[in-house]
Amino acid sequence: MLLLKGQEKKRVKGTIINKFRGDVDILKPGLNMLEDIVKIPCLGVVPYFRLALEDEDGAVNFNKDITAPIDIAVIKLPHISNFTDLDALKSEEDVSVRFIEKVSEFGNPDLLIIPGSKNTIEDLLTLRKNGLEACIKDYSKEGMVIGICGGYQMLGKSLKDPYEVETKVKETDGIGILDMTTTFEESKVTTRVNAKLLQELNGYKIKDKSVYGYEIHMGISKYGSDCRPLFNIEKRNKKNVDIMDGAINKKGNVLGTYIHGVFDGLGFRDYIVNYLRKKKGLELKESTKFEALRESELDKLADIVRKNIDLEEIYKILGLK
Repeated sequence: MLLLKGQEKKRVKGTIINKFRGDVDILKPGLNMLEDIVKIPCLGVVPYFRLALEDEDGAVNFNKDITAPIDIAVIKLPHISNFTDLDALKSEEDVSVRFIEKVSEFGNPDLLIIPGSKNTIEDLLTLRKNGLEACIKDYSKEGMVIGICGGYQMLGKSLKDPYEVETKVKETDGIGILDMTTTFEESKVTTRVNAKLLQELNGYKIKDKSVYGYEIHMGISKYGSDCRPLFNIEKRNKKNVDIMDGAINKKGNVLGTYIHGVFDGLGFRDYIVNYLRKKKGLELKESTKFEALRESELDKLADIVRKNIDLEEIYKILGLK
């Protein structure tokens, strides 16, 4: 506050202390001191508490251990992004989600996921340098691989960046286990989508083919002859469309999609996890509704904040009754 300019200071109407551990009564003299210094009121003290909600980028616990019968390994890319795509999988009791950064951690997972990236080409070059790309190629001969957004782009034969959107490297080979190519454009696709699954896994039937999520990418991917589209996007931002998304190889064990949050809905997550259970001889189960868990945790968050800040004063500041 002391560093702000006059006009900037006028815009600040109050302070809130967040993640406080301890007795608020002991803190009160400090709040009075703070108000004397910054000349604006403190509107509340929110206590520290834990919730089953998505982590912030800088506060993620990247588990490295196998903690359940189904082992899902995720490549921890240097510029990993949108790793909340995996939270719904973590909600399954018999599923372990672990992150790997080097060859010695790879093991033999039931499913390998390559997540999104803030710099796809640079992260791919890192995988090439540290030996993980070779592991992915070898694993894909029999194992199941899913790439999401940047991870999907890496699975293809080549990545082109003619406008240097991500890096100075204008073109590089992909991992080459999906017959598709990606070119980065100057404009970014940012949409909420509803889609339908087009391809079933090795004749394994699915009950609910609908998926939803969001796109946030600059790449445009084109199919070769040895892969098929995985989804058909039917709505973008609630408008009807007919767009092919993602890809699956002929063998049916390497998949990719641009749809973030693809595991949040029951249908596709239930399908993938039960497919893994069947391969391992485990009992098939119905997945829990992840959205309901998230909503209940958000309600907890709202209740705690409501109890600990002066909402009436905040409504006045906003000009609301």
